[in-house]
Amino acid sequence: MLTRTKRWTFLVLTLSAAILCTFCPTSLQSIGAAANKTDAELAKAVIGTWQALPTEKGFSKQFMVFNADGTSKAISILTSRGSPRHSEGEATWRVNQGYLIVETLKTQDYRFPIRFKLRAQIESTENGIVKLRDEKGEEGELHRIAQLPSLPPLLTPTIFTPEQVQQLTIYKPQPEYPSLARAQHLTGDGFFILRVQIRTGLVKDIQVGRSTGSSILDAAATRGLKQWRFKPGALSPITVDLPEHSIIPAEDYLVRVPVHFTMGKKS
Repeated sequence: MLTRTKRWTFLVLTLSAAILCTFCPTSLQSIGAAANKTDAELAKAVIGTWQALPTEKGFSKQFMVFNADGTSKAISILTSRGSPRHSEGEATWRVNQGYLIVETLKTQDYRFPIRFKLRAQIESTENGIVKLRDEKGEEGELHRIAQLPSLPPLLTPTIFTPEQVQQLTIYKPQPEYPSLARAQHLTGDGFFILRVQIRTGLVKDIQVGRSTGSSILDAAATRGLKQWRFKPGALSPITVDLPEHSIIPAEDYLVRVPVHFTMGKKS
């Protein structure tokens, strides 16, 4: 069974960043103060930029930004191959019946395709601190900050040269150019992130890194790349220094593949 710190770290990882909580007793007085506020008042108090404290091994800082339009950004700074990197996630948020509800939309760290819904009761919004309690009774705390600090580079997937891809793949059919796309003279360039299982060389998941500009072409590229096969055992997992209970599957690897659709040619 996970400890309370591990549970909150799991939430951080599935969001690809930033709500890692500190644990402290919450007084009945502060709970009552939050309970007397309307959802609109609580939402107004939550809008802004926050840092989650404390941090865990592998993380140096975590942040959440709650915008007035209901959008949110989660940011986590971590160490990758000995250098600081950060990952970001986009989400929607709202306050309903005194609960802060955050739902992920997408992440820029492609190892976290999981969609997750966080629902935590707002117990206090006093003195620049938001105290939360999730549905399992675990407590968390966010501290208001004026603005985000300077961030290190994004954590990004490994980019292989065409020669390296040729060496690593044993089957890589090119995506079919859909007849509907040809009829509409649709063209476009993009890149896709393949999540490859090291042991089998199979493509487990595909994320759109940059769209071709057409949903038809994106779907065709995804169908084609899903059939790719890599040499079993040829890849090594990305090294990221995270807590031992990290949900990053060690048996997977990420490959960034460009795709080009032009009339009479696709590659």
